[in-house]
Amino acid sequence: MTGLKYDQDKPMYNLLPANAIDDMAKVMTFGAKKYAPNSWQNVEDGLERYRAALLRHTFAIQRGELIDSESGLPHSAHAMCCAAFINELEKMQNA
Repeated sequence: MTGLKYDQDKPMYNLLPANAIDDMAKVMTFGAKKYAPNSWQNVEDGLERYRAALLRHTFAIQRGELIDSESGLPHSAHAMCCAAFINELEKMQNA
């Protein structure tokens, strides 16, 4: 007998790029140590501030600066975190 699994309409998490997600986790760990775990959820004017931070990291990349001098981690990973925070905060506001 062949087993069945109905997962064709579910998100394909196996498509996520492992190295990028790993760098994102490192940025989040850096932030948790600097501030507090999950404190990003309670930042005043979070959407506006994370949009500004996303642009700062993106513009740093455009200038050729790939690594953030404070964390030693890629600006692209910081930008991913900012985008994730924005996405989550938007969903929280619309819930």
